[in-house]
Amino acid sequence: MIEHKIYRYKKLKSTNSKTAELQAIERLPEFSVVITSKQIAGRGLLNNAWESENNKNLTFSMVLYPKFIEVQNQFTLTFVVSVAISDVLKKYIPNIRIKWPNDIYYGDKKMTGILIENTIIGNKILYSIVGIGVNVNQTKFISDAPNPTSMKLLTGIEFDTEKLLNDIIDAIIFRYNQCEMGGFENIYKEYHDRLYRIGEEHCFRDKTGNFKGQIIKVEKTGHLVIIDSENKQKRYSLNEIRFFI
Repeated sequence: MIEHKIYRYKKLKSTNSKTAELQAIERLPEFSVVITSKQIAGRGLLNNAWESENNKNLTFSMVLYPKFIEVQNQFTLTFVVSVAISDVLKKYIPNIRIKWPNDIYYGDKKMTGILIENTIIGNKILYSIVGIGVNVNQTKFISDAPNPTSMKLLTGIEFDTEKLLNDIIDAIIFRYNQCEMGGFENIYKEYHDRLYRIGEEHCFRDKTGNFKGQIIKVEKTGHLVIIDSENKQKRYSLNEIRFFI
């Protein structure tokens, strides 16, 4: 197991923001983690808020230096991290799914969110900050989020967040190293095996309006590919398509 340094805080606005602040002062060792018991202004993808009750969940960020990933392939980290987290969570909750791009779902309810922020210079990723929020023991949600759930709500079990944290860290390191050693295709396959709603007909909304279609894949660039009811193939980047839950 690779040693990782953990920076612990009782309260933070955002673990990603704090990690960036620390990184600006001194280069953090790879796989360093910044974690807080209470995150008061957590950020999700596309600046969505992330609700987390004090001492009930996991809210943390990890630093990576993915020199082996080219800038045009930066979505590779999303494949790696989402598969790694699902590796751990599916041990406790079977049939979890990865909702494109990187949320972890059970049924139509969201259990985990991931926010990856890359610092890029030229054509290289200088470093990546991977923010992770896992709803673990929280049972009441008061925000406007339409579909949150937690591990405890799904199982009735109170989980040891420290053990879960270490398991997730180890899983990310394992999948990250697997990718660096040439195992990306396996990770890519696992992502699709766990992809939410793949091959099922559902309703979506894009700039042209509502339509029915089936997800057929996520390209290695991160684009979502859907075939609509008229057998037309459509390709989307983030914020260009909406799922109806």
